[in-house]
Amino acid sequence: MSKEAYIRLRHEEQLRISASVYETSLDAILITNIQCEILSVNKTFTEITGYTEEDVRGKNPRILSSGYHDKPFYKKMWVSLLTEGYWKGEIINKRKDGNHYTEILAITAVKEKGEISHYIGSFTDISELKSSEQTVKILTFYNPLTMLPNRNFLSRKLSEILEACAETQMRAAIISIDLDHFKNINDTLGHDQGDIVLKQVALKLVDCCGTHFVAHQSGDEFTVILENLNKEFEIAFRDVEFMVEKLKKNLSFEYSSLDHTFHITVSQGITLIGDATETADDKLKETELALYKAKESGRNNYKFYNNAMQSTLDHKVTLESELRYGMKHNEFVLFYQMQVNDQEHIKGCEALIRWRHPVKGVINPFDFVPFAEESGLIIPLGELILREACLQLNRWSKLEETKHFSIAVNVSAKQFYDKNFLPIVKSIIAETRIDPSLLIIELTESLFIDISGDLIKTMVELKNMGVSFSLDDFGTGYSSMSYLKKFDIDYLKIDQSFVREITTDLTNQTIAESIIVMAHKLGLKVIAEGIETVGQRDLLAAAGDIAVE
Repeated sequence: MSKEAYIRLRHEEQLRISASVYETSLDAILITNIQCEILSVNKTFTEITGYTEEDVRGKNPRILSSGYHDKPFYKKMWVSLLTEGYWKGEIINKRKDGNHYTEILAITAVKEKGEISHYIGSFTDISELKSSEQTVKILTFYNPLTMLPNRNFLSRKLSEILEACAETQMRAAIISIDLDHFKNINDTLGHDQGDIVLKQVALKLVDCCGTHFVAHQSGDEFTVILENLNKEFEIAFRDVEFMVEKLKKNLSFEYSSLDHTFHITVSQGITLIGDATETADDKLKETELALYKAKESGRNNYKFYNNAMQSTLDHKVTLESELRYGMKHNEFVLFYQMQVNDQEHIKGCEALIRWRHPVKGVINPFDFVPFAEESGLIIPLGELILREACLQLNRWSKLEETKHFSIAVNVSAKQFYDKNFLPIVKSIIAETRIDPSLLIIELTESLFIDISGDLIKTMVELKNMGVSFSLDDFGTGYSSMSYLKKFDIDYLKIDQSFVREITTDLTNQTIAESIIVMAHKLGLKVIAEGIETVGQRDLLAAAGDIAVE
């Protein structure tokens, strides 16, 4: 075979291979002349665009244009092609059916004798990938229920606003919004109905706020950012308050479903942004703290953040830490206030908790028990008190002169309703080996506001064990003869506010005497708190048998 024939055969073979690659390539390929008229396209081009070769032959590739890209975009493409002979980038084009798709396009300028003669374009459809990316973006930056920006988006937006405020000295405001008692809707109607309420709130928020930024952080918590407020604090404050009142009004509505009607209201916490160098997280924490204060003050309310709130929070954080440390290191001790009968014989006592703080000295329970209630630490603290009181009963049981002493232990409503309360009491009684009849659990009237089956069950089981119950501060709260009859109470304690002035105040004397007479008719024993004089004791004793503290 001659050299010329061999070269011709090799050239034909290369052409066949190139043609095969051209037709079987997974990339779409189109070839144009120097005038950008399409000469040829492959099979993949047709599969992606919907256009056959006959449809596009002689046409300009702009037949695929979606109109998405502007003139500067294409100008930059052509500058690259003419100077470098190559361009590659992401482009949005249009199929024959009108639908848009995203492709990665590479264009190469083909030269003959140093001059461009053709252009070859190859592209890959990445629409599915872009769709997945868009889905990820939506899940990352938007709440899937309301499609409002989520906390991630909010943090980014807020960071931008903080920078802008620092540069321009303009003001902005953040409003945190939380639905009041939203849990009741979910618990009563189910989460599907709760979601409907959240969507309605989202629509009302967007409608009310206009162009202002609205986010749905999570659950029933929303956030509004008011931008470009006046530099003057008083004017900005007035504008924010106007919007807050508007939100309060527009987000108050009735929602009815399944024979239930709920009145929707919101609580709001607000903080203003000036030129301070604070982070987005700092400002969000401020609004959340203000929101907490709004809910604490009765809901359907709003509060502006102030530095005192942060000081209070810091104090609570420190107090919680010190309470936990104190319980762990035996800083809490019990003192016992004796209860004597009218013959001045000791019949028992009430256990009173004190905190022997290593720095602050002895701390009164009024200074830490309310916070223990609020934080939930009353549960472990109450267990500590009960255990120590029962250990003291055990010690007294071994002495002839004290073996008949009873101990009354104060138990809060939160403790009593805790699911572990009954097992804990049973366990402590068994561990300390005390006579249960010498243990008195002292309750307040607030426990009986919401009476449940669990309350009755717990009281019955403890009564069956021999434990007694005392009703503390009777006459100062929700006094009701019905629960005295319904619950097997053993003792009534007359609050010291009635006792203190009974020798000089006829009204208080009459109330105290009436309580004693009523209690005895119901078969209850009576304890009078705060007796300081013999005259007070004798006056009450004349109405019936009592014990005094």
